[in-house]
Amino acid sequence: MKYAPLNLGRWVLWSAAALVFLVAPHLFSGGFALTMLTQMGTLILFALSYNMLLGQGGMLSFGHAVYSGLGAYVTVHVLNLMGKGSFTMPLPLLPLVGGVAGLFFGVLFGQVLHPIGLALVAGSAVFGGGRYGDAIRRIREEARQGHAQRTAALEKASA
Repeated sequence: MKYAPLNLGRWVLWSAAALVFLVAPHLFSGGFALTMLTQMGTLILFALSYNMLLGQGGMLSFGHAVYSGLGAYVTVHVLNLMGKGSFTMPLPLLPLVGGVAGLFFGVLFGQVLHPIGLALVAGSAVFGGGRYGDAIRRIREEARQGHAQRTAALEKASA
């Protein structure tokens, strides 16, 4: 195992950022400031999720935006119902409505679209069409080449 020293600069930077995030709502207690801090926090989380997908994973996907948008859409409708007096709940719990709505749609779409997506991938692989068929052919060819190389190496070693 390779020794990796503790990156003190990174710890200091992230600790300072966490301290700023914890102290900022207490320093800026006005309604507008809290609204801006809330929006900044939401967009920071959204940007971090996008960075995880595109940066580390290398996958360009806007799928997470669907759940965030649907959660916000449901939250706005619940807020309108609260304004009309048709629905009552504490206002600080309203972000949970968006999270639960996003979770609901995520589970719903995952249960409905996942089998359809698997069927499309399987159909493409079976009939050899599209990217998936090309990928399957490439994997099979690499496996054949690897098997041939291993067989040749074993024959050479045993001779």
